[in-house]
Amino acid sequence: MDAPDGYIVDGTAFIHCPQEFDGDFSVPVGIRTIGATAFSMCSLITSVHIPNGCKALGAQAFRGCESLTCVCLPASMESIGRECFSACKALAYAIVPETCSIGELAFPESCHVFKGTPKDYRTHIIQSLVEQHANDAAEVVGMHAPQTEKTIDSRGGRDI
Repeated sequence: MDAPDGYIVDGTAFIHCPQEFDGDFSVPVGIRTIGATAFSMCSLITSVHIPNGCKALGAQAFRGCESLTCVCLPASMESIGRECFSACKALAYAIVPETCSIGELAFPESCHVFKGTPKDYRTHIIQSLVEQHANDAAEVVGMHAPQTEKTIDSRGGRDI
């Protein structure tokens, strides 16, 4: 199995990505484990696509990936190692399968970690937005109630 600028051991474990790697990285299909510190300090990686079938992320696997903004882990993910995404300053949210175990300090405090599927996450976001901005949402769908009610009587249109 081949990966750009990376090294794979025994066909199922991704071990190393050079720190100077820049941009989006796709982990090859067939990888079951991303080893400890595999992407550590790859500060120019903006996203990592992890294929379904990958089951584990090692300790500090993505530590210091400062340009990584979001993570969506596949349904097959079973465990995330200690400090896996620590020092990922831009990481705003992560979607993690419900049954996945999460190691201590795996995510930065500022990261919103949602356990579920991407579809569940979208539903959660929509519900949160509707709750937070009920009037704005109602206006968008055309159900905004008028500020004052006016009733026209049969004698000339006066407010009652």
